[in-house]
Amino acid sequence: MVDVDGREIVAVLADVARMSAPDLLGSLRSLEALARRGQLTAEQRSYETLLAQVLPFEAIGRFSAPILPPTVARLGVGGVRADKTQTLTLTLDCRVITVALASDYLRAVRRLMANPVALMFPPEP
Repeated sequence: MVDVDGREIVAVLADVARMSAPDLLGSLRSLEALARRGQLTAEQRSYETLLAQVLPFEAIGRFSAPILPPTVARLGVGGVRADKTQTLTLTLDCRVITVALASDYLRAVRRLMANPVALMFPPEP
């Protein structure tokens, strides 16, 4: 999500599961630049998406975020607590995503957070 003149623009980056962390970061920066210049294509604005939002402040233990179209799910990542844990909050549109699929997603995120090296070397397709 990109703030452009006070409006939140949801820019879509496809196939992120196959990207390494450095590639993902570079792609996100390019997409943000396109959004700020008003140059997103229809494809980059139209897919159903999951938006991950991180609030790094320790004072925020957890939060729930609204879902704005075309987003169908939003992952809130709370700040790191003293015991080195974080709270993940997933808000979803149950008309599009089943609770079972959301649970699978959260389990995958948990595995990646426990082994962040896996983000650097994504599985082959």
